[in-house]
Amino acid sequence: MRVAASAEAAADVVRSAADRLPEVWDSPVSTDTVRAHLYRYGDAFDDSASRAHTRTQQASWHGEQSAQARSDIPPPQQFTALRGVVARERMTPTG
Repeated sequence: MRVAASAEAAADVVRSAADRLPEVWDSPVSTDTVRAHLYRYGDAFDDSASRAHTRTQQASWHGEQSAQARSDIPPPQQFTALRGVVARERMTPTG
């Protein structure tokens, strides 16, 4: 979550700088162009934050599924023991 939060904070900072740009740099030619670039950078940071949130959620789901699989799948020792039981049952005559 720290990556997502950092990207969101960066987007806010960049947009804030773009909002204040005319106060510190008022050029009839470049101010609007620079502001547009800054807003796009803010959007890119938001996109990065969204991807980070998605990756965090996916990692959480993966962890939950792995834990569930570990609890559902018997350990190798149990399979070995069951193979022995099956082998003994096959050798026992049925009648």
